[in-house]
Amino acid sequence: MSNTKDTIIGQLKIQKQKLHRVIDLQKDQLLQKQDKLDLERHRNQKQRFWTKTMTIVSVVLTGVIIIN
Repeated sequence: MSNTKDTIIGQLKIQKQKLHRVIDLQKDQLLQKQDKLDLERHRNQKQRFWTKTMTIVSVVLTGVIIIN
């Protein structure tokens, strides 16, 4: 009886360790995805800034050309 309990406890400990590894891997994957999203957001912000800036410059230059 004691041997069976020890075997079951040992198996449960192994399962617990495996579950902790899976959780750690999932956390790592989530952090990587978050980093990618942050980088993509930053790129999009830069792109919007330059699009707006170039649009304003184009409108101003067009107005200057039309006035002259």
